[in-house]
Amino acid sequence: MRDQLEAAGWTIEETADNSILLYPPGKHEASTIPHCPGVLTRYQPILPVDSWKKAHDVAQSWLEEQSGMEASVGRIRRILGVHIISIVSAKRPYRLLHQIAVRNSDGAVIVLN
Repeated sequence: MRDQLEAAGWTIEETADNSILLYPPGKHEASTIPHCPGVLTRYQPILPVDSWKKAHDVAQSWLEEQSGMEASVGRIRRILGVHIISIVSAKRPYRLLHQIAVRNSDGAVIVLN
């Protein structure tokens, strides 16, 4: 498959974590993708944010900084270097309000929706 993709003009790049990145012909712009800065909360976690408790504390701090939001921290999932956290309504039925990502390296919060 690799030979066929390269023959068709695709660029194939292997990353340090053994992921494979595929770029269509003429679209190899990996070095121009800007790093998302994220939002730092007032709470400063002990880095890296590599546990459920640390991620929960960052999400709770972010939630407290949002004015007038009646919500709770819901499910927390760890995917590689980030925790994906559901922000749900405070009362049943627990509707999904937002999802945030908390980066392990610096504790920055990135609002996904």
